[in-house]
Amino acid sequence: PFGPGRQGCRGITCLFVSTLMHLNRMFRLLWVMVVAACIDKTPVIASAASAVTTENVSYQDGSASLTGFIAYPSDSSGKLPLVMHVHTWSGLSDFEKQRAVRTAAELGYVGFAVSVYTDEETASTSGNDMQAKIAAVGKYTSAPELFVSRLTAAVNVAKGHARVNSSAMAAAGYCFGGTAVLQFAKQGGAAASKVLGVLSFHGGLGGLDAGNASFGTTKVLIANGAADSQIPNDDIHAFQAYMTNYAVPWEFSNYASAQHGFTHPSDGSDHFHFDANAEARSWQSMSDFLSSSLQFATPMSANMPAVTSENVSYMDGGESLTGFIAYPSDSSAQLPLIMHVHTWSGLSDFEKSRAMRTAAELGYVGFAVSVYTKEETVAAAGNDMQAKISATSKYNAAPDLVLSRLTAAVNFAKGHARVNSSRMAAAGYCFGGSMVLQFAKLGGAAATGVAAVASFHGGLGSVLPSSGLSHEYCPTRVTVYNGAADGQIPGTDIAKLEAKLEQSKTVWEVTTYANAGHGFTHPKDGSDHFHYEKVAEQRSWTSMASFVVSAWQHQDKAGQLNISSCGLMQSEDEENKGSTDTTSPCSDDNAAVAAAVGAYGITECRQDLCTGTYADMMKPMCKKTCGLCNTDDGEERSMTCADVRTLYKQSGCCGQPQKPFQWNRRLTDDDQGLDNVLAKVTAALQHDVSLGKKARAEDLSKKILDVLSDYL
Repeated sequence: PFGPGRQGCRGITCLFVSTLMHLNRMFRLLWVMVVAACIDKTPVIASAASAVTTENVSYQDGSASLTGFIAYPSDSSGKLPLVMHVHTWSGLSDFEKQRAVRTAAELGYVGFAVSVYTDEETASTSGNDMQAKIAAVGKYTSAPELFVSRLTAAVNVAKGHARVNSSAMAAAGYCFGGTAVLQFAKQGGAAASKVLGVLSFHGGLGGLDAGNASFGTTKVLIANGAADSQIPNDDIHAFQAYMTNYAVPWEFSNYASAQHGFTHPSDGSDHFHFDANAEARSWQSMSDFLSSSLQFATPMSANMPAVTSENVSYMDGGESLTGFIAYPSDSSAQLPLIMHVHTWSGLSDFEKSRAMRTAAELGYVGFAVSVYTKEETVAAAGNDMQAKISATSKYNAAPDLVLSRLTAAVNFAKGHARVNSSRMAAAGYCFGGSMVLQFAKLGGAAATGVAAVASFHGGLGSVLPSSGLSHEYCPTRVTVYNGAADGQIPGTDIAKLEAKLEQSKTVWEVTTYANAGHGFTHPKDGSDHFHYEKVAEQRSWTSMASFVVSAWQHQDKAGQLNISSCGLMQSEDEENKGSTDTTSPCSDDNAAVAAAVGAYGITECRQDLCTGTYADMMKPMCKKTCGLCNTDDGEERSMTCADVRTLYKQSGCCGQPQKPFQWNRRLTDDDQGLDNVLAKVTAALQHDVSLGKKARAEDLSKKILDVLSDYL
């Protein structure tokens, strides 16, 4: 248990991660098993040496009676940051109360589990009555101003609490609650209440890109499950573009194989699907987001330990390569290793500084390595663009050479007196990000005992083609950090990589940062190729540090990785075959409906299931009822006005990578409706121009008109 005025890790196994500036040389406890006792002001023992005090509270929002639950560290008398936790569609429950207690026990903040539902609605939704849940969800999602009213009332209660620092507040929500906090931010409630940031865990995103917004300076973190069928990619892309359009400082993380409700241990049904990795990683991300992005933690003075560094040379066959090793001077033990692979400019002071930082901040061995030969490094070090292009093209076209280079670096590191060869990872930047992904994809990382690779703004084009191997990436864990404004990494490439990683069944995550362009970790390179972005650089560094620790936790003592859970990869022919349209006759699948929601008394498709928060889950099973089938004359159904607006947002607006227009439906002949669509598209284009994006707006305008001309 750590937080303001608290020291030590006592009575329970801790996962130690050292972080820069805000939590330097402190340790963060990642798991504490706590059950909140719901008795007014009763100490809840979180571990043998710490306690949490809890309070049940009642408050009003106008005439609506609401209930909440507050938890705070018993041994702290000062004011502390506040994190509100907003419930799922089942209403305030033990789950949200446990998150509040965990906030107090692990982070040292005040946790406040709050209710959007009235006390009567909470009682009706707490069981298995799906109709009650759907009705409650529908009531609030159709009237987002209620979210603002309810959460503002909760904030006002918190501000009056003796333990709450009202200048440091955030709101987290789960499923329905995730949507609630995003609406709270979008509608301006968070900014008006001085809530600095909101965090959505597997929250629905449908419709959030509609209408105007008043985010103000509220920061947004979204944690999503890559296998969550209730949150379509179209909704993700549309809301990301929408937030970017309003200059919202957002970040979005996708977690491997995680399904809906991955933070929730159980709810008595199949609606939630707990995923231990996604839950732990998203909690860690929240913890750092609160302490660094929202500055809940008091910055610590950076008393960095002394670091010893060495310039080294080693061989890959007949080629001589150079490297740079750094390790803490005050340690004689063998330490974990993180290799750092250079940009297209070759091994430079930038990668060496990352190696030094690895030693000083994390207490590991940092090893800046080279893929280029000495001659290529010299040629690429300056501003000769052709030399850089020539070198990158050589290695992108020869993945086996990449495998050889990085294997040589790992083998050299294993012979170093300070390196613990059972705990190794590799990070790469731009070109280097592509190289570490290739190293994992081709099995080089697993073969040499490298448990994890981290790609920072690395290009993906060269790693997408099939290798022909039965296994790719897995069991090496993969994390990718990307800038939303990085025009060199198309969103289509990210989607393809995620699909490959899912197929491999490795543990992976992809995080995207708003406003970050290409090379966001690189302070400068003497050109406009890299675009440093402080928040993305700091957040991605801390995320990498904890990610590699989680990977090492799953190695055996000898550093071996388990391949038994890995998936078999498809060949390119199989992938192409799999993409062929073999759609069966359009119909309702009532058996699937019964299997999915039969526990709630729903066994067949109905019209009311085609709309609302959970429509995205039901529509694929109820194609006929929801009107998604082709007409009898063979023509496909009309495209609606909303479809056209969504298409624009997903095709390049507001810093999102441009995607080809793929329309398989015809526009309606409703001239008035079409005029309204064109008016709104024109307004969106003009907004781009006002933001200094005239060239992109003109380009998109031409594409839209070209496509529309086929239908007008």
